[in-house]
Amino acid sequence: MRYNKNEVLKLCYELCDANIEKIMVICLTENGTPFAHSVIRTGTEQDCTIRVKDIIKYIRKYNCKNFVLCHNHTNGILDQSEEDDHLTSLIIELESDFDYKLVDHIIVMKGNPTVHFSYKDINFKFVADNSVINNEVPTSLHKKILLVANKASVKKEVNKSQSKQVICFVKK
Repeated sequence: MRYNKNEVLKLCYELCDANIEKIMVICLTENGTPFAHSVIRTGTEQDCTIRVKDIIKYIRKYNCKNFVLCHNHTNGILDQSEEDDHLTSLIIELESDFDYKLVDHIIVMKGNPTVHFSYKDINFKFVADNSVINNEVPTSLHKKILLVANKASVKKEVNKSQSKQVICFVKK
């Protein structure tokens, strides 16, 4: 789904001044325009914990079918963490059980409202094939499906001792 990224980023960049990590959900109309948003969880300087059911509860409140998840990193590091990847993939995995679509997950950093990391920009998608991965996958991230990025070079076969179905986070 296409969405108005500039309007969404304006909302995300509101988190750049925060001294603690926050998670925001931005509901989108069918044409991709934001129509509701809220910080639904605040954390500490180091992290912010959220349950997927809290996200679902918020988007159901607005009868939202498409949404963007956004959070800030207060440590000045823009790259996504394993926890960020895990949350994103879990939300995507549960889309078929609930009637919603995660359109993007955006990360912004403290003090710099001009840069961001976007999962959509690296073309994350689910693939039904579990035969190849690009790099080692931590055991803690083994899941039902293989996650790869479009246009990524897939180089390595899954070790037979690994779970048959895993999540793999691959960057371009």
